[in-house]
Amino acid sequence: MAPTATPPNLRPPAERTFVVAAIVLGAFALVQVIAAVLVLAAKLDLDEIGRRLAARNAAAPAAPAAPVAPDAASAQKANSLMAEADEFRAKGNFRGALEAVTEADRLVPNRPGILLQMASDQASLGATAEATALLKRIVALPAPADPAEAGFVAQARAALAQISNADAPPTTADAPPTVTPDKAGAGVRDEVGIPIGSVMGIVSVQLVEPKPGQKSLRVATKASTEEKIDPMKFSATVDFYEQDDSGQIQHADARQTEWMSRPVNWAKGEPELFQTAYQPPAADRGDLPPVQYHGYVVAIYYNGELQDSRAEPVSLLEQFPPPLTKSAVSE
Repeated sequence: MAPTATPPNLRPPAERTFVVAAIVLGAFALVQVIAAVLVLAAKLDLDEIGRRLAARNAAAPAAPAAPVAPDAASAQKANSLMAEADEFRAKGNFRGALEAVTEADRLVPNRPGILLQMASDQASLGATAEATALLKRIVALPAPADPAEAGFVAQARAALAQISNADAPPTTADAPPTVTPDKAGAGVRDEVGIPIGSVMGIVSVQLVEPKPGQKSLRVATKASTEEKIDPMKFSATVDFYEQDDSGQIQHADARQTEWMSRPVNWAKGEPELFQTAYQPPAADRGDLPPVQYHGYVVAIYYNGELQDSRAEPVSLLEQFPPPLTKSAVSE
């Protein structure tokens, strides 16, 4: 008997359509999954790149912001605050002056002239570290286009150089006693700013220009709190210098020194401030060669003995060192 043939298992048309559709949908879903994985991987790569860029930007030091033009109201208020600070200094109130100048910097940020005044006030208060940080902030600013502001940057750079020279360890050449008198203890000062071994010290020197061509040197002095100071035993010398076209340096005229803080007694560790005006040379010097302002040397004495001295440029101390002793005449 012949075997019976098994008929093929044919599915109905509707069931075949369902299977095909399921296969298509499954393939589409697989494609979506693959696409999602690829997108996620790309996103993770972008996130990683973003994190690395952020880390690199955070590690790089931020460049100092360039000064921006302030609005008229802020500029006017800042000018008023700077004038107010001058009044505080005239009374010996350097703390009040610093607060006024700090507010001016908030209104008109990153101005070399304002920052330089802040550094001067900090130095007058004995905060040498803060003053040095401000000087470094000034020289790190983008080069200003304004010649006056550029001059303030140059002053800050010179002040930093002077600090570096004072803090430098003595070399063999500096060891002999042939160094200029003011250098005795110039690099070793107490927390107030008074040279070690001195009764008094110069804590701040500021050269200002009240009018074009005019200069005035303002000097802040402090005395040791352990000493009772007799104002009649104090004296000071301020010498200005000019330079002609050939490079020759000569002594210039200076007006009478006057006190800006009264009474002058150095009581309770408060500073006393005096100023001396520079007399510009006459426009017509006849047969004499033209000269221009070069710098200053200021020295203070107590009981006839040199206590401290400053100069700008520092080289003037080598050329024109102040004497070790002087008659004690109250200025």
